[in-house]
Amino acid sequence: MNCSKDKNKLREDIDKFINSKPELLKPLSESLWTIADELFMNSFYDAPTDSNGKHLYAQLPRTSAVQLEKAKPVEIFICFDDANVIIGSIDFFGSFNENKFLKQFNSSYTNENSNINMGKGGAGIGCKIMFEHSMSTYFYSLKNKFTLVCCKIPTYHNKQRKDLLYKNLHLSIK
Repeated sequence: MNCSKDKNKLREDIDKFINSKPELLKPLSESLWTIADELFMNSFYDAPTDSNGKHLYAQLPRTSAVQLEKAKPVEIFICFDDANVIIGSIDFFGSFNENKFLKQFNSSYTNENSNINMGKGGAGIGCKIMFEHSMSTYFYSLKNKFTLVCCKIPTYHNKQRKDLLYKNLHLSIK
C-alpha cells in the first residue's frame, strides 16, 4: 500500500480473512482489526522519515491523506494455522527508535493507574494496545532500511481471555 486512503481496503481484506475460517477467527476479530489499525497508522504516519531522520507525517491529523513513494510501500500481512494468527507490517524507513519506544512503553505501565500517554502519537498508545491484544509482539528494525512488526495471537484467545495471556515483547534493533 502506498496511500493512507487504502485503509478501507485493509478492513475489507481483514474481513475476508476472518470469513475464510469464521469458527476459528471470528472470536479474534476485535483484536485483529485493532492491531491492523495500529500497524497501518504507525506505518503511514509515524514511520516515514526524510534522509535526515525527521518524521514527515507524525504531526498530521490521522485523517490527512499520506501518499508514500512507490519504492517505500507499507506491507501488512496476516496468516494463521490452527494454533496461532500472525499479523504484522513492514515499512521501508527503519525509523523505529528503541529508546523512545521503551521509555513510552514502560511509562504506560508504570504511571499511576497505568494511564496511557494520550498526547502526541509515537510508540506509547498503539504499541501498548497491540501488546495487550496479543501474546507476543516482535519489533525488528534495521536503521534507515526497514521495520518489521508482528503480533502473535493464539487462536484460543478471545476478548474475555486476553488479560490471561502470557505476554512476550521481543526487540531486535540494528
